[in-house]
Amino acid sequence: MDQGPPAVVALAGGLTGEEIAELSRTVAEAGRPVIFDLTWLLAADRKGMQVLRELKAYGAEFTGVSPYMALLLGDAPDAANRRTRNDRRRPNVAD
Repeated sequence: MDQGPPAVVALAGGLTGEEIAELSRTVAEAGRPVIFDLTWLLAADRKGMQVLRELKAYGAEFTGVSPYMALLLGDAPDAANRRTRNDRRRPNVAD
């Protein structure tokens, strides 16, 4: 049975108790695969992060993941986008 294209669920603001319950209802009612857009997700408490990690473990797809959220989700940052203290160069200042 073809379930059609995936639903896109955009998370905005925070992901805490009440929002987790709403997210669970939304996913259950979708009846098809879901892509989670985290572009506007600003914060998540421990339970919110646990839910996101569980969704990821079940194969959920995420878009708009900030480097910080990727770190919290256990994703390795893209090496091309990583900067270390040694990568920061002082501007060339003439005396």
